[in-house]
Amino acid sequence: PIGGDEDNEFVVKPNPVEGDLVFDFEFTIRASIPVEIYDPLGKLVDTGVFEPGISSQKLDFSKYPSGMYIVRLNLGNKMEVRRVVKK
Repeated sequence: PIGGDEDNEFVVKPNPVEGDLVFDFEFTIRASIPVEIYDPLGKLVDTGVFEPGISSQKLDFSKYPSGMYIVRLNLGNKMEVRRVVKK
């Protein structure tokens, strides 16, 4: 289990983003969380992993062209998806 509430919510900011996209979790991550970033056409553009024990994590969005992206997190028992706009 990832830990915390089963409705484990998190905030993604800022959106739109220019540099670092910050994920503030309302729970402490107890296991690695795979992260996938997709372009609007559904093409996988990058992957990463959020490390356990840290409730605030960052993704560097400065390397991506402007546009909309879909960030998908595998929280073990469910997938969470957020739409993010890169300035």
